[in-house]
Amino acid sequence: MNVYQLGQKYQCYFSSSQKTQTDESLDELVKDTSPFMRSLATLFGRDQDLDILVFDKNLWVRRAVAEHGRPQDLDKLVNDEGSNIRATVAKFGRPQDLDVLVHDESKYVRTIVAKQGRDQDLDILVDDPASCVRSAVAGQGRDQDLDVLVNDPEVEVRMMVAKFGRQQDLDVLIHDADSFVRAAVVTHNCDKDFGFVVSFNEWITKETAKYIHKCELKKEELLELEREERAKAFKSDDYCKSPSEEGADETEYPF
Repeated sequence: MNVYQLGQKYQCYFSSSQKTQTDESLDELVKDTSPFMRSLATLFGRDQDLDILVFDKNLWVRRAVAEHGRPQDLDKLVNDEGSNIRATVAKFGRPQDLDVLVHDESKYVRTIVAKQGRDQDLDILVDDPASCVRSAVAGQGRDQDLDVLVNDPEVEVRMMVAKFGRQQDLDVLIHDADSFVRAAVVTHNCDKDFGFVVSFNEWITKETAKYIHKCELKKEELLELEREERAKAFKSDDYCKSPSEEGADETEYPF
């Protein structure tokens, strides 16, 4: 089936379902050979369709089922082989699911768990080996986590710490080796930090201006030297006399 035919089939199903909500069209849609079409069937949220499609062999169909958040589906999909599906389950924040997924092998899933903000999960994930997970932990803004993550080796984590604007963190991060972290500090408009950065920028500007001025002076010196050399050459015997007039009077020019 080409794209045009698939589009026509989609339009036919959608029109009949949207306008008449006929059970016949939805029953056919659930059994369609295209995963896209079966995913479309989940949009209508019929329990009898979700009961079937939660076991679908295609992970995108199962994810579409998970998006509905039915408890009976989440119970099955929390251990699904697809990390995107497990992450979708985690977004609903059910304690029984987070208890399992906090130890998930996928850093993406653990990141979603961290964003749910449960203290017991953050206590574990603050030391996670994946920087994206630690950044998500920092994003919850717990003081005990920021105290640790302000010295994190990864830039994205330290930037997240800076966004909370704790003065003790800004005092450290304004001297960070990474310019993006220092920029994140400046966004808080702390007078002391802003003055530090501005004074540094002013110094750079002044030094650049001095360098340009020196270059301009050097250019003028070179031009003046060139003019002097031309004048000397113009007055010299070699320049003024014609090659065919060797011994001619120096007041006689070849032009």
